Amino acid sequence: MAVIELMDVVALLSDWRMVRPFECDAVVKWKVSGKESLVRVHADPRHSSYTAVDSQSGEVWSYDDQSRRTVFAGQVVERHPYDLPYAPDSVQLAFPLTLPIWGRRADRFRMVAVSEHERQFVVALEGQGEWRGYGAELSIDRGRGVAVRFDAPDLLLEFGGIKDAPSLYVRP
Repeated sequence: MAVIELMDVVALLSDWRMVRPFECDAVVKWKVSGKESLVRVHADPRHSSYTAVDSQSGEVWSYDDQSRRTVFAGQVVERHPYDLPYAPDSVQLAFPLTLPIWGRRADRFRMVAVSEHERQFVVALEGQGEWRGYGAELSIDRGRGVAVRFDAPDLLLEFGGIKDAPSLYVRP
């Protein structure tokens, strides 16, 4: 077995635009409040687009990068070209640059080590700033190149039942 370096994982996550469109169930658990949501996700990283439907409330969140149409909790929201990208918790694993794991000023964590478990890479995360002293973990499906689990002290994000799906965002 080859030694997995942290930079190999950074390269894999940075290649998120190469991930094929997929559908899955996303679990979002806010640990402090105990609130949990199950969301059906259609993600198309190649087109920077997604649709997420909360299974309980039916609320829809979506973003189509080509038209820049954004729906937030069922409401169409105008997006300007200079707006920072936003992804709701339920789709952040599909768009890993939105995760707070990169050691940037606004991020809560930074990657410090990686190990290999079965068909996943597991990245150990170390807290920074007010999160110093806390740890978290990110799991990545090696075959798909998709983050499938982010487990932090306050939040759990998890993708399950991932399967290939057609793109909803390709225009003729």
